[in-house]
Amino acid sequence: MRMMPTIALEGLLGVAGAAEARTWPSAGGWDIGETDDSCGMMMRYEGKGATELTLFRRLDGSVEMMVTNSGWSTVKGEAYKLSYHLNGTAFSGESFGIGDKYDVRKGFGASFKADFLLDFRKSTYLHIYRDETLVDQLSLAGSAAGLAVLERCLAHVRGLRLAEQREKQRWEHIPDDPFSGPKGSKASSAKGDPARWITNDDYPVAAIRARAEGVSSIAWTIDVDGRAIDCKVVRSSGNADLDAAACAALTRRARYSPALDEAGDPVRSTGQRDVGWKLPED
Repeated sequence: MRMMPTIALEGLLGVAGAAEARTWPSAGGWDIGETDDSCGMMMRYEGKGATELTLFRRLDGSVEMMVTNSGWSTVKGEAYKLSYHLNGTAFSGESFGIGDKYDVRKGFGASFKADFLLDFRKSTYLHIYRDETLVDQLSLAGSAAGLAVLERCLAHVRGLRLAEQREKQRWEHIPDDPFSGPKGSKASSAKGDPARWITNDDYPVAAIRARAEGVSSIAWTIDVDGRAIDCKVVRSSGNADLDAAACAALTRRARYSPALDEAGDPVRSTGQRDVGWKLPED
């Protein structure tokens, strides 16, 4: 099998990994090859500059065509107004120059919608025009046979990518390094003794009179200044005065060194605590 044009495979799509790439048989005079996300079919023609036509079909359904010639002077990246005629049906595509001053072969690439393949499959010739000037006239004999193998190739590549995705999903729940934390980040840390933020001295008089005891579970936000804000009761002690006293004391006394993100900038974080209330001994 002839190698597909280097400018086409490496310049636009990249070559598939050697370990998984298959060798595909020629069909209808077309050489078939695969890349990581597409398959292509190439034909080399006799005539001025030995034109090469390569048609690619990507996994996302898009169609791309590249035409190169050793005698052309296209400029890499430059837009060209070209029309493509398949048995008289005209198509226009976004055409751009490929190759640079060191490339022996230069030419252009174009992108098409999937319906381009329907006419390409049944057409016997492709005529390319730049405005009214004929760029080239190319036979498409054997294109149906070439496209049949191209579709088999694309199904193979699609299967490889799906298998890779399934294999990746098997291990997604396992971290790459479970012993490392986020680089540069830092959790918030309390200033002073958190045990002194809420004490029995904060016992509400109304709760003492009601002989109320229990555990108030509270949660709060630590802002970028290290203050405790937005305190909420996540599980009540059974007495509203005890719950309110827990949040009031916490937001009044708690101070932190704020958490830092990976860039070292202060960010908000959260805190949570169970506050046990036991009646003072008489």
